[in-house]
Amino acid sequence: MGRPKKQGDFERVSLDIEKDLKRRIEEIRDDTRAGSLAAVMATAFAVYEYVHEMESKGGQFVLRLPDEPERPQRMSLAPLK
Repeated sequence: MGRPKKQGDFERVSLDIEKDLKRRIEEIRDDTRAGSLAAVMATAFAVYEYVHEMESKGGQFVLRLPDEPERPQRMSLAPLK
């Protein structure tokens, strides 16, 4: 018995990723109770897309921990070398 057919417009994509990256994605899936590895990657893509949009408009992406002052840092989505 195979997987149930998905409703909607989907395409299958195969990726070769390092074992450590897959392990990290699985950890995030488990920690966040995401339904699948694809759900983790879709969420990561949405964040990446949003940061790219803000960066292209000259915006800053700021993260801060509770009870700590903001420390704005420019987050570049330029490819790593």
